[in-house]
Order: sequence, then structure tokens, then C-alpha cells
Amino acid sequence: MNIENEHLFYSGSYDGTIQLWDDRKLQSSLKTSIKHSGYVNSLCFYNNQIYSTSIDGISIFDSNNLKLISKSKQKSEILSSCHLSTGENSSHLYFSSKDGSVKIFDMNCNQVIFTLNEIDQISMNAMDCNLNRLYSCNNQGQVKEFDLENLYEIQTFETKSMNDLKNMDSSIRSCLLCENLLLLGIQSRKIKVLLL
Repeated sequence: MNIENEHLFYSGSYDGTIQLWDDRKLQSSLKTSIKHSGYVNSLCFYNNQIYSTSIDGISIFDSNNLKLISKSKQKSEILSSCHLSTGENSSHLYFSSKDGSVKIFDMNCNQVIFTLNEIDQISMNAMDCNLNRLYSCNNQGQVKEFDLENLYEIQTFETKSMNDLKNMDSSIRSCLLCENLLLLGIQSRKIKVLLL
């Protein structure tokens, strides 16, 4: 994650920390935050603050010194999140959880303001979004498409084949939205392409 200085960037780590780096001195980080109780799965920069998500919730850090400002614990472990830095929803952080819920966290008031998908006990592992749509992927090979303007689920795509049903390797672990394609990383070390 880059900030205003072209040489500085942040990273979120598997050890649960956030680090501030200078690309001219990569031997060691400039600053390190306190640890989450699990790996950092995403970072976003908003109003001179760093928002990080992990299994223990959403933590908010001062971007200058990486001091913890506040934490927002969630009912279920956060597995994935995404943020758009432009547009009318730039204050929204979208996240999915182990319990299958997909929620919108408003960074102006630091609280969940809407639930797109209720709890269904199917882990939502990966997500990506653009200005209009959010795609959330789960353990059973499903991709749910949400309308971000009107806040409803449009449809669910089934990506499992008959072979996937037999060997249970259909869990979607990552996704990347590229124009009208959604690239899906499957647990069985395959990549599937969903035409939108």
C-alpha cells in the first residue's frame, strides 16, 4: 500500500503486524505495529489512517506512527475484505467472514452499516469489487454477486463441476476482478475464469 511519499509503503504480514517501509532501505522496516491475533488479510488507507483486517476484526492505526487508535471486534473471523479508494462509497470497507456474512463497514463512523449476506455458515474466503459490483466467493465453489448501489444480491454463480463434487476441492481461495472477467484461485491449484 503506497502513501503520499513515493518511497514509502505499508505491508500487512502473516505474523499479524503492519510495517512501514522505505523502498530505498529495504533491509528493515521503519516502523512496526502491534500484532493482530492472526495474519493481516488486507490494508486500506483512509483519512490518514490505516485500516487492517484480520481474524480478530478491524484495527485502525495512525498512518504516521502505526499506533493503534481503535479496534472493532466482529462476531466472526474476517477472512477477506476490499476497499475502493474512489467514488461515492470510498468510505466503505467491504468484508466477508467465516460465518458466511458479507458486511459494509463505514470508516467515517467506524461501524458496520449494512449486511449484504446474512450468516449461512459457509465461509466466504475471497472477494473483489468495482464501483458497482462486489463478488464474494465461498468454500463450496459459489460466487455471489452484489449490487453496491442498491445493496442486494443479484445472483449466485456455481463454479463446481461434477469432479469437484467428488473430491471436495472446489473451495475458492482467491479472486481478482479484471474488467468483465473474474479470475478464481481454487484450492485444488486450479484457476477458473468466470465471464461476467
